[in-house]
Amino acid sequence: MVRHDRIELAPDFFKAVGIALVVFGHVLRGLFSAEIVPEAGIWPPIDRMIYLFHMPLFFYASGLFVEHSVGKYGYKGFVRKSAFALLLPLVVWSYLQYSIQFIAGAAVNSPISLFYVLTAPFPPRQQFWFLAALFLIGVVAALLFRFRHSHRIIWVLVALLFVGQALLWGTVQEMLLHSLYTSTLTQIFVHLPFFMLGIVLTTDKIRSVKIPSLVCAGVFAASLWGYEALDILNGMVHTIASVLCVLSLYKICVNVTEGKTGREPFMFAVLFVGMNSMIIYLAHVIGAAGYRVVLSKLGFDQIPLHLIGGTLVGIFAPLVLVPLGIKLAERHPRLASAVLPVRYERR
Repeated sequence: MVRHDRIELAPDFFKAVGIALVVFGHVLRGLFSAEIVPEAGIWPPIDRMIYLFHMPLFFYASGLFVEHSVGKYGYKGFVRKSAFALLLPLVVWSYLQYSIQFIAGAAVNSPISLFYVLTAPFPPRQQFWFLAALFLIGVVAALLFRFRHSHRIIWVLVALLFVGQALLWGTVQEMLLHSLYTSTLTQIFVHLPFFMLGIVLTTDKIRSVKIPSLVCAGVFAASLWGYEALDILNGMVHTIASVLCVLSLYKICVNVTEGKTGREPFMFAVLFVGMNSMIIYLAHVIGAAGYRVVLSKLGFDQIPLHLIGGTLVGIFAPLVLVPLGIKLAERHPRLASAVLPVRYERR
């Protein structure tokens, strides 16, 4: 059973690391498209290694809380809560981001049409696929709690899905590029086992495994190396490396936060970013792309200035919205959760 007598710090620390990687990855790919960073040398391997595990990380983190939420709200209540927390932001922020991109015209890497804006939310595009996939995965996974021995069933499904990924990895990659609809369904297939892994490998279970952070860091680094260096059984290597990266990184986060109160300055700052990873995820593209466009217009093309600055802007500019979200939540909590989903207290 999951303990609820203490506020866990590790999940928010974990999400802070994850959202930093998400922003960095999107900034890097934006710089590829703008031809500011060459798709050669060290940059493509860095891109591949980030995309190996940064989104599985978020699905695993989301799965950690599902059983508690279903127990608290019931299945129907969980579905309603998830729809409000995931689908409404998807709609609102899709229209907002694509409208800005449409107005910006040729200033952005890929100009979009008015039709693209009008049909913004569905099928989900750009980074918003995550919200739709997470909603559907949660709806499906939560059904499993209606069965006896649900954890045993989940373990079997996790194993089958990971084996399926390993065997069908070539087809999976093709489906991700086929169309927006098949891409979303394929993302669900890829990330469902990570979500379910979060259900069965809870924070307490990860904590109970006494492995030092240094060993976990070694496993993490070896997994990345193996993924890049081994050119055999690509599907199997990808699947194993992705799982090991997620679990070893979370174990490091659990170890780092163990015994902490969350009030230490550095810890508080990291946790605050993790707590507000949703608003960062929703808004970071607008901030980071805007930074890149302004810098380019001013004639600055230095890679570190774009890469580091864009990542910092993508992470911290959305946090400016936290006070607005707090104010809105005081008067219209439901509206705030859809438009400005921020967290200002740990619970």
